[in-house]
Amino acid sequence: RLGDGQAPIDGELCDDPAGIQQPAKTEYPGNSKESDTMTKPPSTLGVVIPVFNEQHNIAPVVARLRNVLDTLDVRWTVLFVDDGSTDGTVERLREANGADPRIFGLLLSRNFGKETALAAGLRACQGDAVIVMDGDLQHPPETIRAFYKAWRQGSEIVFGRRETTAHAGLRRRLASRAF
Repeated sequence: RLGDGQAPIDGELCDDPAGIQQPAKTEYPGNSKESDTMTKPPSTLGVVIPVFNEQHNIAPVVARLRNVLDTLDVRWTVLFVDDGSTDGTVERLREANGADPRIFGLLLSRNFGKETALAAGLRACQGDAVIVMDGDLQHPPETIRAFYKAWRQGSEIVFGRRETTAHAGLRRRLASRAF
């Protein structure tokens, strides 16, 4: 259980007992498997963001997310999953949670890698729809509006891809082609 004050065990999810508030497990209409989420509007939208040493990005990400999410007709939460950061990321997450209780943090006991952090976030996140994005603003939060609209119109899975890399530097474009 997250937030129970026990010392972290390597490989398990944990948080600081005096730290970031964790989302309560709440059942909302439409969250059960028996409900028809294709015809009912979602009651909640979750955003999962794995982060590692992103102290300077937390405030800009939160500000842009709030600007977008507050325009949608849905209850929302944002779950940052800290993957063992050694900079001030955890402190920035605590500040964000203190300023807005819809912003949560899940702290991993050490660095497990982005995929594990993402899996932990998806497991802990609540919502009828969940959006995954990076914590460095490579995924523009403003695209959430279009994703949400497509989901409300009946799409079960919505994903995006970059249309152009013209703004990327030559080195990055060459590296992308080589990959």
